[in-house]
Amino acid sequence: MKYNPEHADSVRSPPDPNELISPHGADSMSDVNRGRDARRNDAVADNVNPDSHGWVEIKPPSLGALLLALIPFVAMCFSVPIWDRVGPVILGIPFNLFWLISWIVFSTPCMWAAYRLEAARDKKDDKTQ
Repeated sequence: MKYNPEHADSVRSPPDPNELISPHGADSMSDVNRGRDARRNDAVADNVNPDSHGWVEIKPPSLGALLLALIPFVAMCFSVPIWDRVGPVILGIPFNLFWLISWIVFSTPCMWAAYRLEAARDKKDDKTQ
């Protein structure tokens, strides 16, 4: 397509910077900023991180939860010398495929146990506060 100077007016100009922030213009952004400032002041008064937007602070997982989560990972990745063979055939599939599928299934109870461990820890922390 060639450039036609007669159609130069139809070329869209860059958007106004306020349009990039809000499609409704600067007035609505002022409302947004006022709301944000009000939340910030409330958060400071309540001794909460004003930038958290009401989210829960993330705590590092406990050692037990980490170990439970690592069990399937280690069983699938670092046990290759144990299951790196085709025979025997179990349920009609090669042993190595059976091993991996089994650990994918066993990952669910491991993750559930890690979750329950963390939920119990959170419940205990909430009672102490």
